[in-house]
Amino acid sequence: MNKGIWWQVVIAVLLHASVLLTLITWGGDSRINDASGMIGDTKLKEGNSAVTSQPIKISLDTGDVADARQLIAQRNAQARAEAEAKARAEAEAKARAEAEARAKAEAEAKAKSEAEAKAKAEAEAKAKAEAEAKAKDEAEAKAKAEAEAKAKAEAEAKAKAEAQAKAEAQAKAKAEADAKAKAEAQAKAQAQARAKAQAEAKAKAEAARQSQFNDAFADIIGDGGGDGSRNNNSSASDFERYKARIQSEVNNNFSYNPAFTGRQCAVDVNIAADGTLTPYQNSSRGQANVCALGVQAIVNTGRVTAPPQELLNQVQRITLVFIVR
Repeated sequence: MNKGIWWQVVIAVLLHASVLLTLITWGGDSRINDASGMIGDTKLKEGNSAVTSQPIKISLDTGDVADARQLIAQRNAQARAEAEAKARAEAEAKARAEAEARAKAEAEAKAKSEAEAKAKAEAEAKAKAEAEAKAKDEAEAKAKAEAEAKAKAEAEAKAKAEAQAKAEAQAKAKAEADAKAKAEAQAKAQAQARAKAQAEAKAKAEAARQSQFNDAFADIIGDGGGDGSRNNNSSASDFERYKARIQSEVNNNFSYNPAFTGRQCAVDVNIAADGTLTPYQNSSRGQANVCALGVQAIVNTGRVTAPPQELLNQVQRITLVFIVR
């Protein structure tokens, strides 16, 4: 109970006791018999609190103290009840305020806890995301580094293989070139040897043919030379005379070129029964330019005096000689 209310109750009790004693004293005095009663009205004040008592009526004739005490007790009980009700109301208000404060504090604590939990969850989520991003970046960097290392190794291996293949190809090409050069050199040496042997054989044969040619030429033209003039050798046989005649006819179509002076050529020809001349292929012996002029003279002549019947076999192949003087 409130301290102020208790003080009020105590003061009220003391006042009532004083009034009661006064009334008792007055009850023995006969001079107040005409008085019908007495009304007491007391008010107690302390600070802003006040307790107002209703008027207490006491019979002066009878001086019934029991009535006064009962009334005082009732008033005190009422005051106590009011004080208790007020105290209960204040306690309930305080309890409500405390409950509300507790509820507010709990709500604030809950909100704070939820906010902290949310912040913690967000921080954990952020940390997790950062860790995952970091792990992803590291994995990508690792994969990139591995890919680059692999590509570098493959490129180096490829370059090494290409260099080795190139070196092998160059070595093979060099070996083949050396072998080819050696073979060509051997073939060339052999060809040169063959050519030399053939040239020597040809020169030897040419010398033999030239010797035969000179002998034949001397037999055909005698000391007069093959300058295209007609020669009648009375000592020659019929064949030799006919041959000299044919030589003279062909010489008439021979083109003498001073550039070839001193050079000569012998050409084998066939004389048909009608006198048609046909040079044998590859039968020319002597300087090529003179041989060409001799063959051209034979072709230009075409036909000569027909051979006698008895000489047909002998004129199947005869040698015509051309000398540029």
